[in-house]
Amino acid sequence: MRMFARHIEEAKRWGKIFLEELDTLNGISPGARRNLAAIVNCYYQPSTKHKDLLPIIDAARWEGGLTLWHLEGASPASETRPWEGKEAELRELLSRSSQAPEFEAIKYPRSGLCHLLGRLSQDFPERVVYHRTAKARFWIIRPPG
Repeated sequence: MRMFARHIEEAKRWGKIFLEELDTLNGISPGARRNLAAIVNCYYQPSTKHKDLLPIIDAARWEGGLTLWHLEGASPASETRPWEGKEAELRELLSRSSQAPEFEAIKYPRSGLCHLLGRLSQDFPERVVYHRTAKARFWIIRPPG
């Protein structure tokens, strides 16, 4: 985790140097400079929207006060187990949960919720896992704690 943070800091530093050099270039139109600057800022200042998703998943409740880890017929008092499913299933579930407005407020990228889940799996590998076999591909989300 520390190495990833170091990489981000170095990338930001190089991004700033590039943007400073970009200002000194002659022969490039102001519009092209703005486009290049936007691309650099997007690449070197990664989004943190994925970190907003995990608290929404944890706080989401469905009919009867069930959490994501109790949805498959288990009673809330029973032992929790990891949720397993596809990105589309999770999107549908969260859209019908108590956290639907917060979930809809996250403007996730074109690649969809998979992109945010992928980022979560990098930052929180103990909680979010992409499981892939020859026959199936799905996400596993473990309960907190």
